[in-house]
Amino acid sequence: MPLPTPARSRLSLSAWAFVRPGGARSLAPGGSLGGSQAGVRATYRPGGRASPLALSLRFSTPLGQAAGAEVAAGVDLQPMSRLAIHLLVERRQKLGRDARSAFGVTLYGGGEARLGPLRVDGYAQAGIVGARRRDAFADGAARVALPLGALRIGGGAWAAAQPGLSRLDVGPHAALQLRPLALSVSADWRFRVAGHARPGSGPAFTLAGGF
Repeated sequence: MPLPTPARSRLSLSAWAFVRPGGARSLAPGGSLGGSQAGVRATYRPGGRASPLALSLRFSTPLGQAAGAEVAAGVDLQPMSRLAIHLLVERRQKLGRDARSAFGVTLYGGGEARLGPLRVDGYAQAGIVGARRRDAFADGAARVALPLGALRIGGGAWAAAQPGLSRLDVGPHAALQLRPLALSVSADWRFRVAGHARPGSGPAFTLAGGF
């Protein structure tokens, strides 16, 4: 699940839920290294819609594990408006005993393109958490799908890594775009083909929306 990109408006709000049985907690904000999680993110551009700088406030928690909840506040910079590449600097504050209070820096971006009748989309993010004890992470995905009205059917690849854990998954992908509500629902069957992070192969579901 990618970190939601701030909309080109003064105020934007995004929310997501990623459901996958089992797994470990991801260092990446909005990352999908293993287990289920949910989050919400608000951004505000004090300089107006054209400003490259946005203030960011994010809350996330592993589903069913309140001890891993955290809140993070920071700034999001998009240096070039034509490129969907962002630099996010956050202060993370733990809300549960299993979370971590630390500074974090994330470089992230994504996009979508047409390939004949197909749609190709993807995202990637990488960063570091901690000023004294620095832990690096990376997370990304690529999908190819055939649009059938509001439905997209195809396949994808998902990869993630952080200290002591990594994984690569491939498998079929289906997504439904509910544009009047700015919602998307997707279902995957992810086969773990490399790495040892839990869980193993199995289903994954994502619900995301924003305005």
